[in-house]
Amino acid sequence: MVNGSSLFQSALMITECKFCDYVFFRNRFVKFFEPLPYSKKAVLKKINTLIKQYKSVKGVIDNEKAQKILLAKDLERIRDTLENVSIPL
Repeated sequence: MVNGSSLFQSALMITECKFCDYVFFRNRFVKFFEPLPYSKKAVLKKINTLIKQYKSVKGVIDNEKAQKILLAKDLERIRDTLENVSIPL
């Protein structure tokens, strides 16, 4: 079984990047203190891949699949924020 908080942490880790120090999540900005050297394009590509993967669950929806579907929705919010919000460095 997948732990919801570990999925959340994984989602936030991929959003750490050199173009911003903040990510908007659940109606607030979350600050990252050690951003990783990824480009905005690479981060958005990774987020889109995860969204596609998590939304493509098939069969009976168990707890793990339900958590992935919810995480996909959170990732969509993060993606939309990264695409639309400019935060000065």
